[in-house]
Amino acid sequence: MLNTPFQGTAADVLKYALGILSDRLTELDAQLVGCIHDEIILEVDANKADYVAEELAKIMEKAGSLYLERVPIVVDVKIDDHWS
Repeated sequence: MLNTPFQGTAADVLKYALGILSDRLTELDAQLVGCIHDEIILEVDANKADYVAEELAKIMEKAGSLYLERVPIVVDVKIDDHWS
């Protein structure tokens, strides 16, 4: 029971981030491939990966800070050529 507010808040943060991201996908020239738990998977050209990763982190941190004002939001972004 104690974990429920955390899971619910994480889901709200993720949905808010996806809302912001959906408005930016064309501009970023990225494709949303999947969303798993608290992860957002994007497909993007390798030469734009660093920029898109930075923008995705900013979007996720912004969404998190709206719900968790007193908790530092840290986003871990990884760039790879496969999902595993």
